[in-house]
Amino acid sequence: FSIIMWKLISGVPPFDNEAHDFQLSLDICKGKRPNDIENIQQCYINLMKKCWDMNPLKTSNTLKIKNIIER
Repeated sequence: FSIIMWKLISGVPPFDNEAHDFQLSLDICKGKRPNDIENIQQCYINLMKKCWDMNPLKTSNTLKIKNIIER
C-alpha cells in the first residue's frame, strides 16, 4: 500500500532512476525504501512509512489504515 501511496503523490514509479534488477530486490529486502517526498503532510509520510516497516509486526493492517484515513 505504501508504494502505491508513494507513486500517487510523486507521480513517478519508485526507484525510477535505478535498474529494476536482482540487486534492487535485495536492497529492498535489506530496508531500502524510496526517497522522501517534499511538501506533503507529515501524517501522510507517517502512514506511508508505517506500511513499509521492515518488521511485519509494526506494519499497519487494512483495518488500521482505514481507521487512520477516516480520522
